[in-house]
Amino acid sequence: MRLVTNCLKKKTWLFLLAGIIFLSGCFHNDFTDEAELKIPYYFIAIYNNSYHGDREAPAKIKKDYEQLKKIITRADEYRIKLTLMFPPQWVNIINKDDLKAWEKSGHEVGAYHQSVFHKNWDGYTNFSDELATNERRQRTKRPESILGDLGNFMERLKSLDIKIDSGCLGEEISKAALPEEIRHSTCSGFANFGQPGRVVKDTETPHKGINEYISIGEYGGQERKWLAHYQISDLKREKSAEETFYSMVKGVFGTSAGSAEVGSEAIFNWLDFLHQRDRDSLKSRTVSEVIKKKILPEKNLP
Repeated sequence: MRLVTNCLKKKTWLFLLAGIIFLSGCFHNDFTDEAELKIPYYFIAIYNNSYHGDREAPAKIKKDYEQLKKIITRADEYRIKLTLMFPPQWVNIINKDDLKAWEKSGHEVGAYHQSVFHKNWDGYTNFSDELATNERRQRTKRPESILGDLGNFMERLKSLDIKIDSGCLGEEISKAALPEEIRHSTCSGFANFGQPGRVVKDTETPHKGINEYISIGEYGGQERKWLAHYQISDLKREKSAEETFYSMVKGVFGTSAGSAEVGSEAIFNWLDFLHQRDRDSLKSRTVSEVIKKKILPEKNLP
């Protein structure tokens, strides 16, 4: 009889234990602490093209704007923050009510500049007209018009009535692409893991998205701070980003993607993946949040 009683007691405890484990799984999200999540922090930078020199630019920007709103809607469903980066060409397209809603959802608005050294230039530069025109002739059969300097670039963005001090300014090739106001960027061209100062392209390896530290440098008498990112412009790169993210338990993983419909399936897959890994979006940050909240140590560029 005592043996039977002991067996019943053991079974009772097993049932209770199983019930506790089951309930803890059901209510995990209610008790999840940021420190308990063994995944890195992450940020997503969305860049928007200017289409400068393209006769169909206004129509293309409007189409991209609709696609961008779909991306933001998915991010809002998951409570994932985005850093939304715009060139001046988007200023008259962006709805001010949308802008307020994005801010309220925790998204960051930043600047996006493609310099004269890039395939697609936005028309703004601090270089001389002669140098700018010569550079464009090497990259296109029909050199684009010059719209102004970087002071004009920032003045156009300021008409959005929002403080902008971050973004991606195409400064990988020349830091002269940096306006004075931009102190935080994700386009230094350098990797933020291992030895500081190593040049790695944003599409070269998913490890480019790994941030072990923040790179610090000085340009124009101003201290600048940089994060690094991996560009997930197609499904193959997005899958590589997932594999790299799985391998990380700390640090910050940065990615970037465009708002154009072509290749946009990758960003939706990435948002779905991050939601699966971080149900409450506890590790989601913007570019400026990662830098200002000192989530990472800082290292000087050589």
